[in-house]
Amino acid sequence: MVRVGVSAVNGGISLVVLLIAPLGLAAVITLTLLITLSTYGCCAAGDRLLAWLDTTQRGPGRSEEPPVIGATSIGRANGQLQAERKRMRGS
Repeated sequence: MVRVGVSAVNGGISLVVLLIAPLGLAAVITLTLLITLSTYGCCAAGDRLLAWLDTTQRGPGRSEEPPVIGATSIGRANGQLQAERKRMRGS
C-alpha cells in the first residue's frame, strides 16, 4: 500500500509539471505513467533489498528479535526493575 501511495504522489507531481510544459497530451500521459510505474518498481526493489539485508544480518547464534534501542529498551529495563523490586519485597 505504501508503494501505491508513493507512486501516486510521484505520478501526480510529474503530471502537474508535465502539463505546464508545452508537450502533447499523449506525451504527458505516457511520461506520467512511466514515472508512476518506475516509482512503484523502485519501491518494490527497495523493499526486497531491505528484506534481504534484514535476513543476512541474522547470522548463527543471533536471536530472531532485532536489538531494542531507545525508549523501548528503557521501558523494558524499568519494567524489569519493577518486577525485580516486587520479587524482592515478596509481593
